[in-house]
Amino acid sequence: MDDMSGFDDSDIGILRYCLKTLYGHDCDELAETLAERFGGVSKIFSAPYEQIVAVRGVTPRVASFLASMLPLGRQAMLRSCATRLDSEKMLVEFAAVYFLGMASDIDVCICLDGNGNISCVERLTRDNKLRETIGLVCRHNAQYLIILHHAAELSDGNTPTAERAKFIGDMERVLRIFDIRLVDYIECAGGLFYSMRGAESGKDRIRHINAAAPAVYELYKLADKYAQ
Repeated sequence: MDDMSGFDDSDIGILRYCLKTLYGHDCDELAETLAERFGGVSKIFSAPYEQIVAVRGVTPRVASFLASMLPLGRQAMLRSCATRLDSEKMLVEFAAVYFLGMASDIDVCICLDGNGNISCVERLTRDNKLRETIGLVCRHNAQYLIILHHAAELSDGNTPTAERAKFIGDMERVLRIFDIRLVDYIECAGGLFYSMRGAESGKDRIRHINAAAPAVYELYKLADKYAQ
């Protein structure tokens, strides 16, 4: 399709176009089946290969292509994001791309060097996330740290749990020992972003990030604060 004018960009339209391109003929019935089974294009593209190939009529080659669409697209978009996270705006843009299509609870550790450049981005998978985080920042010789949390849903309507606020306070105290600064802790749910920057000693200071007036991370001031 060289001319995209008149292209049906609805979920079912996109799916029909992809399947027609892959199979070489119309696959309207299969498109309807996939849409009904998974609930939408984004959920199909983020579904694992095993679930997609289990649908009758989907070949292994097509299942592999569909399962790779969102991860590949996410990686391509992440490359266009800023590699220096020195403001809430940049961080939220990065988080929005990283969590694209995800529906489960995920914790991500972002290590930054002394200039605020990303040195590593890794998911936290162990039960003791504090110990895992300390291991990551030491291994990558990070000077600054950002934690992202994607929540399937926020507790108490729009507020992170008190345990998570305490986790941030505990982490800040441990990081001081290693002379590492916690820049921010961002919670994402329902497409909204909340900062718990400044949450210490279990105090919940949640703040909805205003995209029109995002804060700038003044890393040199943060370093001075920790030096005191």
